[in-house]
Amino acid sequence: RQLSYTGMSTRSIASLANNMSPIKSSKYTEIGQSTQFSLRKKKQFSDLLLKLSSRDLVIASLEGVLNELFNHVQTVQREMECLIEAQQIKEKKLSDSIIRKQLWKEKLLKKV
Repeated sequence: RQLSYTGMSTRSIASLANNMSPIKSSKYTEIGQSTQFSLRKKKQFSDLLLKLSSRDLVIASLEGVLNELFNHVQTVQREMECLIEAQQIKEKKLSDSIIRKQLWKEKLLKKV
């Protein structure tokens, strides 16, 4: 026979373990139900935290996309302003050219 550190044999410890039956009292079921309730609450809380962190990641991602789009829109807006200004300059040059040609024609007609 082997002796364990408590002085009992291994066989007697095993027989004690086999003879023990689970306690089936109302107190035990209350504790079990309370534990199950607590575990459900913890799971619900962790699920909620997961949803919130996922939501926060989605919001951060959308903010990044919005910032990129806003920057792109600003760039396009600046390009449009430059193109409008260039078009106005061309129109002014054309108008000035037409006016000069008309004045030149008037001078030629006066000389004739």
